[in-house]
Amino acid sequence: MNTQANRPKKRGLSRLKSTVLVLMILLICGQLLYLFCVYSNIPFIKKWRNIYINTAMTTYTHQWLATALLPKDMVDEVVAARQAELDAQKGAETNWGDKPSNVIPSQISDGNNPTDSNVIITTEDDKPDSSPDKPLSAQQAFFQRFDEIDQSSMLTYVNQNPAVLDDGWENININEAALYDDGTDIRTTAGDQVLAIDAKNGILLIRVKGDGYRGVLAIVKDSSMVSIHASKGIGSYGSLCKDIAADAGALLATNASAFYDPNGNGNGGTLVGYAVCEGEHYGYIAGRADPYNNWKRMELHEDNLMYVVDSAQDVDPTTTDACEWNVALIVNGEKLVSGTWELHPRSAVGMSSNYEAMFLIIEGRQPLKGLLGTTATEVADILLRYDCAQAMLQDGGSSAIMVYHGEPVTMCSNGYETGRALPNAWVVVPPEG
Repeated sequence: MNTQANRPKKRGLSRLKSTVLVLMILLICGQLLYLFCVYSNIPFIKKWRNIYINTAMTTYTHQWLATALLPKDMVDEVVAARQAELDAQKGAETNWGDKPSNVIPSQISDGNNPTDSNVIITTEDDKPDSSPDKPLSAQQAFFQRFDEIDQSSMLTYVNQNPAVLDDGWENININEAALYDDGTDIRTTAGDQVLAIDAKNGILLIRVKGDGYRGVLAIVKDSSMVSIHASKGIGSYGSLCKDIAADAGALLATNASAFYDPNGNGNGGTLVGYAVCEGEHYGYIAGRADPYNNWKRMELHEDNLMYVVDSAQDVDPTTTDACEWNVALIVNGEKLVSGTWELHPRSAVGMSSNYEAMFLIIEGRQPLKGLLGTTATEVADILLRYDCAQAMLQDGGSSAIMVYHGEPVTMCSNGYETGRALPNAWVVVPPEG
């Protein structure tokens, strides 16, 4: 009787011991995995560990995620390496060299473009004349101007959608860039998807994707259409990007300057740093307010060229528009970032070696969609894919947004399609008429 009565107790004790043993094994495995991830020098592990540290340490409210879980000396080393790379950027400034006195955009319809021997020949009429003075056809001129576009995929798209040529190659207007559009089947020569083409105004929107990020790159052929437009309440309150674009009459707009944002509740009205908006000056020069500040400034001059300069430098008297932030990506074609930077939604402004304005927005902080953002290094690599010569990061995070024809084409990281109120925005305004 006693033996039979004790059997359930023994079985229960056995189960308890088994459970405890499994938990101990899991705990030991977890500790071993933790030690491996913390102290391993395997390049892949080290890269993502450093990205984790930088991501946590550059987001004020999340710094404890690094300091509580990782050794202090390791965190300090990663932060110091990032700071050293920033310090190394001091003195790196744009030099266009033998630049034109004023950038004049080429036009598809002007009939004066030189013969391009690299165009795809699809019919006898498209073959260039042997005379170098013979102007290109409209089709050839289109591909010469939009040399980022893969010609074969473009011609296939045109054949499948002949209505896009109703007003000629010089007036092609394709827009499949809205948030819930699928984009086109047209590809760039780098293999990225084309979202929109405005041939008349020289605007190209490209979908860029990678591991954990998605974004839109806008290339504007005519930099004379570019400026920074201030919100109506700058100094007191900000405006949504789409409203700044509407007020300016812009086809395209992206965020520009950073703003004071205590606890994430800023109203977008108070600039951080210095800005010039269509000749009007706002804020303060960050590089002078703090002698240890390593911020950069992107200046747009009267010659329609963009210049990356140290924030502490005097503002060029020909500057029409400018904004500041703390990381230069590319100066004179040289990439200035190489470390394992943090993952964030990103915003960048730049100019190609052909004097085309470039705007890049990267979405992030949307883990359910697999979109975490990307590093400054990856942003530079994307821009270099399209021959960027000068580029600077701008305030990213929940401020990063792009609007095209009044509609957002990127999703803000706070989940709102309209994004946040901003003090100003880069805008692309077509010429009158």
